[in-house]
Amino acid sequence: MKPTPTQEKQVTEWFMSTYWPTYPGKFCGRGKGSRAISCKHMVAINPDLDEQVRIINNLKAQIRAHMQKPESMRRFWKIGETYTLNKLWDDEIESTMEIKAKQDLKTCSKCGKNEVHGEKYLFCPECIPCQHDDDLRAAWKKTGISRTSPTMRADCLEYLNSIGMGGYAEVAGLSDE
Repeated sequence: MKPTPTQEKQVTEWFMSTYWPTYPGKFCGRGKGSRAISCKHMVAINPDLDEQVRIINNLKAQIRAHMQKPESMRRFWKIGETYTLNKLWDDEIESTMEIKAKQDLKTCSKCGKNEVHGEKYLFCPECIPCQHDDDLRAAWKKTGISRTSPTMRADCLEYLNSIGMGGYAEVAGLSDE
């Protein structure tokens, strides 16, 4: 429904005195955009007084949320006419916790590819080191047996006999018996 001349005047005055000065041109790439086109879109939307208060409050909340983001996470805002035409004040506003969770993500210190979940972690789930793995690697190196040796089976059997654990060779299926 087309607004009456009185409604147009009220919306235009509100737009010029409250909405446009609040709109953050510093977040836009090259300024706020066209004030006239944005005002024309707002007049076509014809928000009543309650809706105007809601629009301003949501815009201010979006600005606060945007300011909490680290510089690396900030993207340019839409110019004023796009913001008004698409009613972007209805977009979901990120909470402080969501922003913190996103900025705390790091990359894995081992593979450097995957995201690490949580600020105290260094490795992604695929690269989490296991103390048992490290102990096994160290023990394997102590044996002096090469895993790529063609005589690995015989080398293992000989090693077990040399340390007095030849009985375990049968359990492990290494013995020839």
